Amino acid sequence: MNRKILIIISFMLVLTPIISSAETSSNESNKDIVNATNQADVPTWETGDSWNYYCHLASEDSDITYNSVIFTVSSVSGSNYETTVSGSVDGEFTFYFSDKDIQVSFEGADLTGELLFEKATLAAKEADITLSGRASISGVPANFELDMDIRVIPPFYPVDFPVSVGKSWDIPKSDITGKLDLTASVLKLEDIFFGEAIGQYSVRCSDFIEDYKVGGRSFDCYKITSSNGGLTEIYYSEEAKNIVKAVGPNVELNLKTPGAPNKPRKPSGPANGESGTSYTYSTSTTDPEGNDVYYWFDWGDGSNSGWKGPYSSGETVSQSKTWSRKGTFGVKVKAKDTNDVESEWSESLSVSIPRSRFSFRHNLIELIEIILERFPRLQELFH
Repeated sequence: MNRKILIIISFMLVLTPIISSAETSSNESNKDIVNATNQADVPTWETGDSWNYYCHLASEDSDITYNSVIFTVSSVSGSNYETTVSGSVDGEFTFYFSDKDIQVSFEGADLTGELLFEKATLAAKEADITLSGRASISGVPANFELDMDIRVIPPFYPVDFPVSVGKSWDIPKSDITGKLDLTASVLKLEDIFFGEAIGQYSVRCSDFIEDYKVGGRSFDCYKITSSNGGLTEIYYSEEAKNIVKAVGPNVELNLKTPGAPNKPRKPSGPANGESGTSYTYSTSTTDPEGNDVYYWFDWGDGSNSGWKGPYSSGETVSQSKTWSRKGTFGVKVKAKDTNDVESEWSESLSVSIPRSRFSFRHNLIELIEIILERFPRLQELFH
């Protein structure tokens, strides 16, 4: 089996909760103000603390999206936090097994499992994860179940507490080892053992940002950056008691406001066009509670569609736009449900609108007509 797919699956199923968290349900009010000169100590998680987040991971072998995953502290022992994870996952990946490429794609797969974290550091120690649902395996529809038993040695977490602006530290190497079983009506792989190393790079807490907006809420965040590997930006919130955003070359992780629609799909439509011509762009999303959804298209030129809807959860929605000037414009979309809870912005589609010959000629004719109207004597030159 190809090492890259094992890396992405392991990272997806185990490390996501500790590098991408959301808000705790037990800390909804009375925001704590943190000064940049202060430090944030390791937080205390309590039974019932829960996070909801969105995650997208991609590589040449896979494309995985967690639309809404709930991560909950189920119990607290002397030195560990025991947690559960559940949610919905869309994606596709390729197994390179023997001399065959096995392609697996799925939508709305169920993710369940248990994870163990170290209280002193919030570092991940081990996980038992199951991903199941309906999939297409090399073009053949089938039910599937992917079971993973994983260990992380030493436990991994990218924040070194206490954290403060200006502090630098090294992320040590951690070895991920485990066993994978994939069962489906058209395929069965058992006792696939794997191992991979992560970490081994340097980071620095480079800034403190007040009211940093993530997933529809604002948090005071410590910004942690890396220039030699790993995630390039991490935003840690003392109020949320965890990381609220993390980005990297193939990773996007964001806090998700409870009840918010999932992040809309990147708008689809023409990436090139001409000014004065109408073009149509489409997107869709789902709401975790099945509520109807409104959409707001930002056209990248200072204009927008305003809220359009309501539409059914999952329904594809289209809006048209005519640009009146040349340029390159980023078209993006956000959604809100009937409770006015907003999603995060979609990825942006870059649209190039060069000046058309027709528009130039049309504008030139208009200019000449205006000049002739203001200076009647000039009209004699054209008779």
